[in-house]
Amino acid sequence: QQAISVAREIQQNLLPQKSFTNGRVVASGVTEYCDETGGDFFDILNFPDNDRKVGVVVGDVVGHGIGAALLMTSVRALFRCRIAQPGALDQVISDVNRLLYRDTQVSGNFVTLFYLEVDGRSNTLRWLRCGHEPAIVYSPRTDTFKELKGDGVALGVDSNYSFGYNETSMPDEAQLICIGSDGAWEVENGHGEQFGRNRL
Repeated sequence: QQAISVAREIQQNLLPQKSFTNGRVVASGVTEYCDETGGDFFDILNFPDNDRKVGVVVGDVVGHGIGAALLMTSVRALFRCRIAQPGALDQVISDVNRLLYRDTQVSGNFVTLFYLEVDGRSNTLRWLRCGHEPAIVYSPRTDTFKELKGDGVALGVDSNYSFGYNETSMPDEAQLICIGSDGAWEVENGHGEQFGRNRL
């Protein structure tokens, strides 16, 4: 129990401790594990060469508990290291996938991941969707919803999969973008009813 408590503390310290705010962009997140540790994670990434760019990554490792938490830390480290190096997003995620596959090919574990990059300097949104649910985009002006979709399999499944990324220009109007994991909408009340994406 003491070891699990230490693992929980380490994992909590890996999660972002504060929000990102710069100009038009605000990024923040929250996670609540159903066990002491878990495989869901999020990260907020800054870029020293562009202080108007921020990246938000949300991942969901298959399974629960210590094993999922350990794989989560590996994915977080791989992604953080690779995104800091030169290369387009499709190259970044392909490299992460190849490295992760070396650790998952025997166990069959995998990770779904969504990465959103907001660049205020070039006014672009870029995103990767690796087997993860689409991000939800809400427009307050029109009171409408849409999703950031895209192709891509979960990480750690196929080392040779050719990933792509999506890009669009940033709209002038305010938008709220929600990236979650299935733990947010599959949580059940006392009657066994799931919260659901519609309510989210």
